[in-house]
Amino acid sequence: MASRTRKHTDFVSGPMRDKPTSSLPGIGEKAAGKLVAQGYPRANMVLGQFLVLGQSREPFVSWLQSASHCNDGQAADCFQALHDWCQQFL
Repeated sequence: MASRTRKHTDFVSGPMRDKPTSSLPGIGEKAAGKLVAQGYPRANMVLGQFLVLGQSREPFVSWLQSASHCNDGQAADCFQALHDWCQQFL
């Protein structure tokens, strides 16, 4: 199992509520700004897209890279955090 960052641990340790998009692992302020501009100001909205895409890695990573211009690693970190959060809370 890969080691997780503090941001990942913090994100998956509690309910989604109204966490900002920037709270998502892999998503920094610049990528968060791009997501906010496209109508995704909160992490739960990105989670919704993750669920709409069937919790599938490739479609979600592709969507996230297109929406936020993040790189492969950042998109993978975000995918893994949402996946882990769903495993714990859904």
